[in-house]
Amino acid sequence: MTQLDPKDSTFEIFNQLCFELFHDYGSHCTSFEPSALIHAKPIQQLPEQASFDIFSLGFGHWYAKLSYAGMCLKIDAGWEFQLEFKDQHGQIYQKVL
Repeated sequence: MTQLDPKDSTFEIFNQLCFELFHDYGSHCTSFEPSALIHAKPIQQLPEQASFDIFSLGFGHWYAKLSYAGMCLKIDAGWEFQLEFKDQHGQIYQKVL
């Protein structure tokens, strides 16, 4: 297994895409449906090695997680959006929409 370099452009791409989603997701989301996230432009630009999963927690409530090399963006969508973003330095940002 190769060691991943945090200076690698893939790290920067993933970090930037998650940061964009973290800051801008609520501004262009017209519903709490996961399809808005699936079709968001940053999701289409994820690095190949990144994982992206949406889990259904029940009627009108879902959970999504994007992750790559220790970085992740978690979205908990129900009555409100709760976002948590952990960057490549381990810094955690939280936001409720």
